[in-house]
Amino acid sequence: MEHEHETLNSMPSREILDSVGLIDDCPLPASPSGRAALWKYCLRVAGGSLHAAQLLVSDKAEVALHWGGGRHHAHSNRASGFCYVNDVVLGVKKLRRRFSRILCMDIDIHHADGVQDAFYDTNEVMTVSFHRLANGFFPCTGAAKDKGRSNGIGYNLNVIIPRGCNDKNFIRIFKHALTNLLDAYKPEAVVLCVGADGLKDDPLVGNMDGWSLTSEGLAECVRTTSELCQGIKFLLLGGGGYDPVRTTRTFLLCTAAACESARPGMLKNELPRDVPRHRHFPRYGPDFRLINESDDSERTKERDRAYELSQARNEIDLATLYLQAQANKHRETPQFGAFEDEEDLLGYTYFDKKSSKKGRQRK
Repeated sequence: MEHEHETLNSMPSREILDSVGLIDDCPLPASPSGRAALWKYCLRVAGGSLHAAQLLVSDKAEVALHWGGGRHHAHSNRASGFCYVNDVVLGVKKLRRRFSRILCMDIDIHHADGVQDAFYDTNEVMTVSFHRLANGFFPCTGAAKDKGRSNGIGYNLNVIIPRGCNDKNFIRIFKHALTNLLDAYKPEAVVLCVGADGLKDDPLVGNMDGWSLTSEGLAECVRTTSELCQGIKFLLLGGGGYDPVRTTRTFLLCTAAACESARPGMLKNELPRDVPRHRHFPRYGPDFRLINESDDSERTKERDRAYELSQARNEIDLATLYLQAQANKHRETPQFGAFEDEEDLLGYTYFDKKSSKKGRQRK
């Protein structure tokens, strides 16, 4: 019994923990009870997204959501970024049992690196991540030039959004991407991960590095997706968000927005304007508003500058052209004569490791 007690309480070496990411932001609890709690947590995170995906696969729902999901940083061999298990990948793999083309979009402020890596070699999943990219900004991945590998080349899109981006600009670029990719890729299922860490003054991201979004802005992205994806299975997952009150408001508004295709007006007309009284009511002060009226003059006075979003829009357009070219490549008359080959469509410098020469650069 004494030996068994020592085994249960023993911890792997730091080297082993480091190799699988179980240090720093994803620590392994030292006690057996702590590890048991972590295991239950992982089961609930993964199980919720798997169950939601199964509802779509079995035609028991058209829209399914799991706000406890969206743990997009975990990799197949290591934990990362507060994410012990990548439920997004598990949910998409469940959807792939029935659907041949899945569009997986992510509007958390951090790059969906674990999701990108999982589907980097396939064209059966189109991964799209809207995120910040800057030196020292976690996870420091997600460059625009990372477009996939092997069969997946052209099916990974990184849309880099600059700091301070407000609702107006974000919604515009999101709608542009969604509209074009739905038409070009023609997915049979759509997955959207919504992170509330892009809200203005998120306590983890901070005002200097973050976006300047509102809960209403993120809900509008969900509403647009629900509206444009009628007839397409829609899986909605959560993400980051480190202000509990504002994250809760965001997910509530997004839940109503996800129902818009089946129940138009639910978001803007049926929800109460004020937070209902409940156990945590005092935390929603001082205004206790559930839906804040937009104040364009205040939001745009300081933030609505000429951001470098044109590059992001160009990346979306290039990805759309590539998908359309792939769909039409067997036709006798090419539709995109201005592009000489796939590298032209992909648009960025590529590097040939065998020849150690740089390939064609964008003009």
